[in-house]
Amino acid sequence: MPDNKKIIWISIFIALLSTIFISNKSTTFGAPFQWVTFYGKNDINNFFSLFTSKNFTQTNFNIGILAINILLIYLVLFFVHKKFKINVSKRKEK
Repeated sequence: MPDNKKIIWISIFIALLSTIFISNKSTTFGAPFQWVTFYGKNDINNFFSLFTSKNFTQTNFNIGILAINILLIYLVLFFVHKKFKINVSKRKEK
């Protein structure tokens, strides 16, 4: 069970970190699905400018899509981790 907790925390971290580095048309942020949308007149240069007092009121955070992103990342990491553990245990048996 501790491995699952680590994987979920890593999934949350990756989903939040993806908003900083992955943008689409400089108005939507996040990966694999964009969960932060900016509806202002001007394009913004980076993710951190969304949190200025002028831009924050024009920003939409879709928490449902964030949860889906975390779930997808978790499933990928879980199955990769599970596959790696199986391979390691099979190597030890030989």
